[in-house]
Amino acid sequence: MSTYPSKISHNDDPFWSHRAWACIAAALLFLCTVVVALTFLDYGVTYDENWRLTYGKYVVDWYLSGFKDTSALNFWALSLQGGFTSALGYLAGSVSPIGRYETAHLVNALFGLLGLIGVYKLGVLLGCRFVGLLAAVVLAFTPRYYGDMFNNFSDVPMASLSAFSLYYLVRLMWSLPHVPRGLVLKLGAVIGLALAVRTAAIILVASVGIGLSLWFLHEWLSSRRSLRNALSSSLPGMTIAFAGVCVTAYLVMLLWWPAAQLRPFYQPAKGLWWASHFDYDIEVLFEGTVWSNKDVPWYYLPKWFLITLPEFYFLGLGAGLILLAFARRSRLSANLALALAVTSILSLLPLLHCALTAPPQHDGIRHFLFVLPGLAVLAAYSFAEVVKRGRLWRRISLLALFIASLLFTGIAMVRLHPYQYVYFNHVFAGGLKAADGSYETDYWGASYKEGVEWLVAHYPLTPGHKPKVASCLHPFSTSYFLPPDRFEFIGSVNYDPLPARPDILLASTRWSCHKKETGRVLHTVSRMGVPLLFVIEVNPSIREMSSLVSDGQR
Repeated sequence: MSTYPSKISHNDDPFWSHRAWACIAAALLFLCTVVVALTFLDYGVTYDENWRLTYGKYVVDWYLSGFKDTSALNFWALSLQGGFTSALGYLAGSVSPIGRYETAHLVNALFGLLGLIGVYKLGVLLGCRFVGLLAAVVLAFTPRYYGDMFNNFSDVPMASLSAFSLYYLVRLMWSLPHVPRGLVLKLGAVIGLALAVRTAAIILVASVGIGLSLWFLHEWLSSRRSLRNALSSSLPGMTIAFAGVCVTAYLVMLLWWPAAQLRPFYQPAKGLWWASHFDYDIEVLFEGTVWSNKDVPWYYLPKWFLITLPEFYFLGLGAGLILLAFARRSRLSANLALALAVTSILSLLPLLHCALTAPPQHDGIRHFLFVLPGLAVLAAYSFAEVVKRGRLWRRISLLALFIASLLFTGIAMVRLHPYQYVYFNHVFAGGLKAADGSYETDYWGASYKEGVEWLVAHYPLTPGHKPKVASCLHPFSTSYFLPPDRFEFIGSVNYDPLPARPDILLASTRWSCHKKETGRVLHTVSRMGVPLLFVIEVNPSIREMSSLVSDGQR
């Protein structure tokens, strides 16, 4: 029977498992929670949020109406996926004293914080408290993860749930051939919630199958028994575990997916097909060239990870390659090696799959944030091992380099606030300024909030006239913040034909929308010297041009 892996190198030293590391991790989580509470109102409404909260309302109405309100069954493409986080965000907004979208931002940020707990627990399980702390720090200082925590109702929750999925999967593997019912239910519930967010969470089901298969392969080879004998002793437990996880996940998923309740096999299959094909043409800026999202190069996703992950990921993962090169000298138990293997597979298999199959892709790594928890734990584990094995001066040097990289990234996150998701690293991308013009920056459209706030605060109004305002991305990203008693919002130039020419255009740089209208640039929303949005006066006749001084250059 398998046993828990023997504690390796740094676990044998009480220093690396001292309770102080757990206290620091708790302090980190508390600090992140305080920062979230103080800043969640700073984030704008992105182009996905109106649809997703509307879908959440329909999911809730499905139940409140006694299954008579069928709006959730055919609501755009969202009926092809579950509505767990959408319904949760809608319910929270319905009882919150603050705005519905602001409340949803807070709820989604809590999922992001939950991901920090997940990687900490997984890091402790695989290594020690020091590894858990490092993993939580790595994920918290990942700008693309942190920046999406507030607006991304699907990918960040799936990322945090994938962290717990890995944690429970490793515990289950270490318990075989005994099958703890509680672990099976917890793992199934976590995967079911992930499936109720994105159909791509089917990769978590596959990871369970891969993990169980790796465990069986090890048991068979190490026992020197015939394949038949190995199967007869191991297959019942594996089958019960896998079936229990799948059934639990399926039932949990159905709770949040009205359309799948009526067509329990067809709808999930159709949703999975749609997610892998995504039958919408979207222009994608990549390496300075505008592509169709269906024609981007095979290395689109790997390169986005290369240029947007902070440098400390590569420091940690590079340490892992060094450990792998000297694997014979390591003292990993078989079970620990299996756990690291399944974590690596879940982190790298989606990237390999995309490189080989080239599905439609856009918005950089946004749809693959779920691989970040595994990468964070692998980087933390590898770095901790290299630090433990080195001499004192080497330990100090490596830790100083790691901390310097963290501080450098942390400063960038503060400077980018609240647009941390536009971060580019310096080693492979040259920073945000170097990436501007070659890669997408504010693809979400969160900067419209800041543009509207400037317009409301600084634009002098003519008595009896409300300036006509238009935008570029989803209309709601602008109209939600624009006071209707002072301005008339007439729509988005990228959605429906405008009823009239606007007086003012709020234009982000995506799809070069800021070049679609000529006029005077009144203000520029920018970060680190890179413009994200322009406030352009298209019709100067509505007021005296001399009354406003331009704050930016087009």
